[in-house]
Amino acid sequence: MTDTKIELCRLYENVSKTTGKRYFVGNLSFTSKLLLLPNEQAKEGEPGWTLFVVERESKPKAATPWTGGEPWTG
Repeated sequence: MTDTKIELCRLYENVSKTTGKRYFVGNLSFTSKLLLLPNEQAKEGEPGWTLFVVERESKPKAATPWTGGEPWTG
């Protein structure tokens, strides 16, 4: 049996502007992202990172300019 790798998403390394701590983030879909944070309370032999699925913030949509005409009703 061969191990097939399927790329889920790519993670990007960032540093928090408020805390100065390192974390990783990547887009999972149009509505969610992955957030990988260090587990600062981890003891020897425990996982050093925690992975979260987080809802993405919606970006404001650009307004459609009104052309002054009536809508087409077909």
